[in-house]
Amino acid sequence: MLSPTSAELGNAADRRDEGAKTDVVESPARRISAAPSTKTDDHHYKHVLGGAEIVSEGMVKDSSTSSTATSVSGTVSRSKGTLGCVAINQAATDARKKAVALTNAHVLLDVVRTTTHDGKAVGQPDTSSLCCKSLDHTIGHMDQDAVLIAVDETANPQPPPTGVDAAFVTLDPETEWSAEVIASGEGDSITTEKITGVHTVDKSEALFDFSSGTGVPIYPVHKRGIRTGATKGWLTDITVTDHTTYESMNGSIKRKVKFYNQLQIQPQDPTSFFSLQGDSGSVLLNDNHEVIGLNFAGPADTDPPGTTSVANPIGEVQTKLGVVVADATAYPGVQTVPKSATAHAFADLPADRAVLRQRMETVRSELGSTEIGSQLDRALHRHFTEIRLLVNRNKLAAVVWKRIEGPAWINEVLTCLLDRARPLPAQLRGQSLDSCLDKLGRVLTRYGSEALVEDLRSFAPVVRALADRSYEQTLAAWRLQVAL
Repeated sequence: MLSPTSAELGNAADRRDEGAKTDVVESPARRISAAPSTKTDDHHYKHVLGGAEIVSEGMVKDSSTSSTATSVSGTVSRSKGTLGCVAINQAATDARKKAVALTNAHVLLDVVRTTTHDGKAVGQPDTSSLCCKSLDHTIGHMDQDAVLIAVDETANPQPPPTGVDAAFVTLDPETEWSAEVIASGEGDSITTEKITGVHTVDKSEALFDFSSGTGVPIYPVHKRGIRTGATKGWLTDITVTDHTTYESMNGSIKRKVKFYNQLQIQPQDPTSFFSLQGDSGSVLLNDNHEVIGLNFAGPADTDPPGTTSVANPIGEVQTKLGVVVADATAYPGVQTVPKSATAHAFADLPADRAVLRQRMETVRSELGSTEIGSQLDRALHRHFTEIRLLVNRNKLAAVVWKRIEGPAWINEVLTCLLDRARPLPAQLRGQSLDSCLDKLGRVLTRYGSEALVEDLRSFAPVVRALADRSYEQTLAAWRLQVAL
């Protein structure tokens, strides 16, 4: 059996899985459900809850065209997955590290190469760690190893072990969360379902009704993933053997493995899918609002509707990770991870944490209601990871960022967002905004992707026009202007 620290097994954002309906009857091929996809719920939610999109910095692929010290950027892609629910780390003695976000190992790490934690940031729906905590979508960091337990395709151990593809993210201090899963809708129009606990389905429970002479599935389950949303299914097997091919992000390593004793789910609607790529990490719940499994594999878009999906039994997930799923009785309402003893880098901004968060949410809503603000917001999220990689790893970009006082400009922007009448200075520490933008634009154009360069050209005039304008003046102007 492959150990949880195997350096060979792995994940791919868009890879193929093959599944078996039982120990002896094979079912159609499946895919691991984390993958790049434009058809996802990529909304940012005010607090952490199940069914929302997450992205790990450990799952960023930087396809460089050169190995030189100054050229590290090419095509940057990210693998998206679903946050299953919040759990409690039983081994943590520090209250600031007890609340964790549960998902699959292959959502957080390129597990073909390693299951060892790397401390990388995980965000909902992205990360923006160079920015203020109030605008930062980072929810936590991966400070514990992932667990991937599977058997080589050629092996037949007895008794067969129960496989697990699971991991968790330790939520950052001051992060808010609830023991709930999105039940319907997206964005500001969601309803939620409170988790009542967990349930391990055993062989004594009926999955089918044979009174009519033909087995009719009778154990209903449901889940909420970022790709297919809220879907309903029937639990049809609790001992399925799933055959899965894992592949590294760059496609250089593949490994075929088997997961024993898994849960199989059939869509209640035979004309639709229960899960697709992007739904990886979502939890399965029964009609008692209990978590019974952790979805990790499903059909491809090209498979026929009605193809089954596969999930890890939640009991095994809890045992292997050393966590217990948080329920709404023990953790009612919105919980907050205790504050860190170390002050945040932007703690000197002129507002306490609660007021600052509220103001930033207002700003985001106001700007997002304008065409220009909405487009700029999407562009920032689209390219933030690439820009940060350049600033952190490209020597020339790092030097430019330091020379133009990049962090100081960010601090000025944040201060202006809080003090809505304060104009953004046209000059800072002897450097004009135009000059700084020119210098940064040149290095990003030289080493950035085509998409980044195109957006830089489009939005440069918008950013330059911010000089000597207050937030209120900018907002008023954007409300009158059409999209770029």
